[in-house]
Amino acid sequence: MAPTKDPDVAAEPSRPPAVILIVASKDRERATVLGHLRRRYREDYDIHAEGSTTMALQRLKSLRDDGRDLAIILVGWQLSDGNAIELLSQAQTYRPDAMRALLVSGSGAYRDDPALADEYARAATLGEAHRIVPGPAIETDEQFNLAIQELLYEWARHNRPRFEVIRIVGDRWSEASHGFRDHLERGAIPYGFYEPDSTEGRALLKHAGTTGPLPIAILHDGRVFVQPTAIEIIEALGMNAAEPAPSTVDVAVIGAGPAGLAAAVYAASEGLEVVVIEAEVFGGQAGTTSLIRNYLGFPNGLSGADLAQRAYEQARSFGAQFLIARRVIDLRADGDLRILTLEEAFGVDPHRPLAQAPARSVVRCRAVVLATGVSYRRIGIESVDALIGRGVFYGAATTEAPAMRGEEVFVIGGANSAGQAALYLGRFAAKVTVLVRGSALAEGMSDYLVREIEASPNITVRLNCEVVGAHGDQRLRSLILRDRVGGATEEGAAVAVFILIGAEPRTAWLPPGLERDERGFILTGSRLSSTSPDAKQFAFGASLPGVFAVGDVRAGAAQRVASAVGEGSVAIRDVHEYLGRLRDM
Repeated sequence: MAPTKDPDVAAEPSRPPAVILIVASKDRERATVLGHLRRRYREDYDIHAEGSTTMALQRLKSLRDDGRDLAIILVGWQLSDGNAIELLSQAQTYRPDAMRALLVSGSGAYRDDPALADEYARAATLGEAHRIVPGPAIETDEQFNLAIQELLYEWARHNRPRFEVIRIVGDRWSEASHGFRDHLERGAIPYGFYEPDSTEGRALLKHAGTTGPLPIAILHDGRVFVQPTAIEIIEALGMNAAEPAPSTVDVAVIGAGPAGLAAAVYAASEGLEVVVIEAEVFGGQAGTTSLIRNYLGFPNGLSGADLAQRAYEQARSFGAQFLIARRVIDLRADGDLRILTLEEAFGVDPHRPLAQAPARSVVRCRAVVLATGVSYRRIGIESVDALIGRGVFYGAATTEAPAMRGEEVFVIGGANSAGQAALYLGRFAAKVTVLVRGSALAEGMSDYLVREIEASPNITVRLNCEVVGAHGDQRLRSLILRDRVGGATEEGAAVAVFILIGAEPRTAWLPPGLERDERGFILTGSRLSSTSPDAKQFAFGASLPGVFAVGDVRAGAAQRVASAVGEGSVAIRDVHEYLGRLRDM
């Protein structure tokens, strides 16, 4: 459909600007920070300063009672009438969506204060403080300004309207609508979602000139897609290679999670011709993670989608081509070449049956890097899986969390991904219950996540507990839970359940001759059998020459984002050596 004038569906009634609050007992420190912030941000924010804990709490109460937004609260480390960390914790109860920062001397001396380091580490772990901000040391301190900008960006990302590249009209509890939103969220593509009976939804349907079938997507330029396929949207947004991949490339990377993206960045930056093939959307399972706090170089953490978006743009800047929504269904050798057969991934879920035969294509390459990752293991209960996308979600916490505001939801799983999902959902839901089959949360979850969950007032953990059934009609209504120690069962109301219970490698499509362990993970290097002596020369080499495996799909991988990135980058050294041997033959 030709572009037409976009309806104004995002207009909101005028509201007072959000507030930035400074709390500092030292007059000079308070005045310096106040002056700096007002020079930079007074056009967009109301900026206030208080000199005591008492006055700060009164201000917070007033803001809450007046319904005012609080974007940032900056609290000086040395308060005369209270503890800075305790004030930040209290601020969290008044305005849980505000960014909370500890304001310290801009001289850098704070780095040598062990008491500050210990208290801040605890506060950050418990989610009471988001970062340390050194105060402005000079009148135009850009380091201070950068810290404020990053805090404002993070706050606005969750609390302010944004430009919507795509607007979707669909049923909130539709599996197709959920899958669509999940792809866009993981791909860091700004979008808006509107139900068909809402004022905005009706306006969009009128603009589109159709009432369905849903979902309907309206792009920013006015193009309308009715029940679009993943490939249609990906190509409409220009995310795929503009032209078909060359007849032969140096290396094909299969999978665009952290490992695959790292391999693409290093291969392309070192002069290799690279094509990245991804069946869903770049980011992999890491793309569903709301906050990765232990990733090197990001002391304040970053989301999986943000990491994936940065890596995708970086790889493209070096010349890597991307084929998104393409599924590799066959890998075979043809002399020194490796031949990949691809088919279009039509729907939002590549595991769903297709309504028509997908178009197929071929990519020829000299080397292959397998970075296909893993899928969340299905729970295997028919009554639960029958409600996928309609209250039952595998992963997807970042996608559905805003819609869970004020609801009571469940998370199934005891590893880091489940902990991260619970914490993110806790920012919106009234109550989050984590169901763990084991007897201790610490058995499979990092300590910092365990402590933060234990300190979250709206998160409850039930140990030795499993789901054995579900009830619902058009959406999930209740879960049946079983105590694994006593055997008693109970049924409880449930709006949504997020399942993160383990991983299954995406390797079923690979040729039988490519060695895997008993669970399907790809064997590489020293783990290979004696029948593959040549491949053992490469740490990441698989049993088929010219094929390498990295990240979660590789047997023995650490299954952490940082290690996946490391494997993807280091494996390119093996690729270079292999290609060099081909040239010398």
